[in-house]
Amino acid sequence: MALQFLQRLSVPCLSVLKVDHTDDLGEVATCQDGREWILLWVEGEIAFVHPQTREAYRWDLKVYMSHSEIYLAPKPVTPDKTQKRDARHGEMPGGREASPVATSQ
Repeated sequence: MALQFLQRLSVPCLSVLKVDHTDDLGEVATCQDGREWILLWVEGEIAFVHPQTREAYRWDLKVYMSHSEIYLAPKPVTPDKTQKRDARHGEMPGGREASPVATSQ
C-alpha cells in the first residue's frame, strides 16, 4: 500500500523495505535506496526525511526535477580498511574498543 501511494505521487522508489510508525514523524516508509518518506495519508502528500538532519521536506516532483540534490539518498556505510573490527573480540586495531554506529531516529 505504501509503495502504491509513493508511486502515485511520482516518488522515485522502486520498493519499500519497511514502514515504521514513529511518535515524532508518524508513518515513515524506507525505500530500497535508503531514502525515508513520511506518508501523509490524509493530506495526500509525501515528505522526504533528510538523512543527516532528519528534517522533513515536502515532496514536489517539479523541485526534484530541477534540484534533485535536495532529495539525496543516504550514503552507504562502508568500513574503513584501516579500522577493521576483530569480530571475535569486538576490538579495533591497537586494542581500542569499537564504538557503536549511530543509527537514524
